[in-house]
Amino acid sequence: ALTKTIRNFSSTAIPESMGPPPKITQLITLNERLKRLEIERKNQDIFWISANNQIAGTVAPTATVQLGEVSVPIVAIAAIEGGGGIGKVPRIFLRTGSVLVGEMELKNFAFKVDSQWSVDKWDPHELNLLLLALNPADGTPPANTTAFVELRSGEVYPVSAFKPGFALVSVWGQRLVQLSDIFDLQYISRPRPEYRANLADGSSLSILPTKAPLQITLAPEPKSLTIDPRTIQRIWKSGGVPLEPVLFEPRWTEHADIPEGLIPTGGFLLQGNNLLAGGFGEASSITLIDGNSAFDVAPGQIAAMRKLDPTFKTSLPQFEIELTNGDVIKGGISQPTLLIGTGKENWPIPVRQIIFYQSAPISR
Repeated sequence: ALTKTIRNFSSTAIPESMGPPPKITQLITLNERLKRLEIERKNQDIFWISANNQIAGTVAPTATVQLGEVSVPIVAIAAIEGGGGIGKVPRIFLRTGSVLVGEMELKNFAFKVDSQWSVDKWDPHELNLLLLALNPADGTPPANTTAFVELRSGEVYPVSAFKPGFALVSVWGQRLVQLSDIFDLQYISRPRPEYRANLADGSSLSILPTKAPLQITLAPEPKSLTIDPRTIQRIWKSGGVPLEPVLFEPRWTEHADIPEGLIPTGGFLLQGNNLLAGGFGEASSITLIDGNSAFDVAPGQIAAMRKLDPTFKTSLPQFEIELTNGDVIKGGISQPTLLIGTGKENWPIPVRQIIFYQSAPISR
């Protein structure tokens, strides 16, 4: 076994990197794994056994990895993570950013260390990592890749489209979105299990997917795969990076509080750090109560609206409303819900859940 013949090499025995390939940051999953281990790939193939044992060498270019019916040439692989002797399911990290998971077999494998010593057998279940040398192709996605979809089981797929669409369900309504509509989506387990969807229109919502099967079109070939949307871990745009998870604290009180990386737009800031891009629906009307006086405000006249009682202790939620002519008025909104237009849908939003509204995109 290879573990019985390990030789320690000094740090100078392993070549330093000559500079990262231009798209190396797009190997999202692999980069995250290596960052946790505090290691990096070099300009030579490396068996990474542990923090104290690494072996530099060259993998035979004719080697392939058999994963079920799929045969992957070694030249297409950036790294292989084995079972580590503790029963982990092996993973293949491709240079495209994709990740394959499952039982595998190495064929035509040889790892040459020097002219006197080489290894021609490697059990993927026993060792930790095989890091393949850096390559200019690292991080270049397949043609027609719109986004990457990562499942909770570890697979990462390059995807060009959804069919018929991804159904996002919130406490306010349901919305069918296409892959191009999704800027970033993540499964978050704490403080409660849910998904966070950041959409291209600027919405950032806590949602749950339906159990209806979702068909994803894989890039570059027009192949399809049907998955349960509830098995998705995250989605990110090709060419981008996943956003930091949106947390419930600190609480957003206006659009300027929204973290960098999310798309700043006009719309409604709702309880739970939810941002709903859109405007007042056509059927919306606002009646403002100030003492014994009541007056109507046309939604089209509202430039911004801010809640004045975040603790909701008054009988009516109190707002400060800035009109398009610059005037500012204050009072309680009498309607329990307002109809908000978002995408092709109108959602009835409880007034008490509205924190802030701004009609125009904000600038930073």
